Parts: sequence; structure tokens; C-alpha cells
Amino acid sequence: MAQRTLKGGLIKDAQLEKSAKRRAEALGYRKHGYTYHQIGEWMKCSHVTAYNLVKKSIKDIYREDACDLVDLELARLDDLQASIAEQALAGNLQALDAYLKIMDRRARYVGINAPTKLETTGKNGDAIKIDIPDTTPERQLAALALLLAKSPKPTIS
Repeated sequence: MAQRTLKGGLIKDAQLEKSAKRRAEALGYRKHGYTYHQIGEWMKCSHVTAYNLVKKSIKDIYREDACDLVDLELARLDDLQASIAEQALAGNLQALDAYLKIMDRRARYVGINAPTKLETTGKNGDAIKIDIPDTTPERQLAALALLLAKSPKPTIS
């Protein structure tokens, strides 16, 4: 039987499956309106454990739903992009603009366009962090120049 590592220990697939069933059972009780104390009694665990089982089960559902939603949106973008690709490549400026906007939206969905972080030193030598989201290099340099202009000038002794 295959084994997987989880939080430093080895847990067999059967144990993972048993844990998933236990979380689903706790969630089922909670959906029917039972309290965590009641769920704990029926499942022979504490109310805190019952709460954690339900919480983990809900978290897994939302994570799965969010991933499915992103996949759906990416598929829609693929269809849109494919429908205008020929026109964009032929030089149609409106199609090209739409094509680039679709590429930008896809990059946002998958996290390619993360904010750029610049760092300089403040008055007391502490770091100052600046997040400049989705901007051009020229604007980033202008923001850095503005920050440096406001910084105290070093003194020569």
C-alpha cells in the first residue's frame, strides 16, 4: 500500500480516506443543525475536534470550488482569445487590443502580475517597503526617485 508524508509522519492511504470520511460525517451532522457538542458525542471526540473536522471539511470545499471557478474563467478566456486570434494576427487593432486585454486578465487570474516591491532605508535605518502594482518600469523609477528625494540627505563629517 502506498504511503504519503503528512506533517512529518507517514500516513497510509486508508488512514487518509478514513479521515476524509470522518470530516464528511461531521459536516453532514453540522448541516443538519446539530451542535459541536452533539457531534462530538456521536463521533466519540471532543466538541473542539468536531469543530475542527467541520472547519477543515468546509475549507476543502471552498478551495476546490475556487479552483474550479478559476479553471472555468480560464477556459472562457481561451475561447475568447481563440475567436479573435486570427484578426489580431492580421493587424486588426481592435482585435489586438482585446487580445492583449485577455492576456492581461489571464495573467491576473494565475498570479503572474504580482506587485513589484522596492526597498530603501528610512530615517532610522529601518526598511521602507513600497508596493507598486501593475505599472510600467518608468512609473516605478519615478516613484523610487520621489521617495529618494524625500529621504534625508547623508551628511559628511
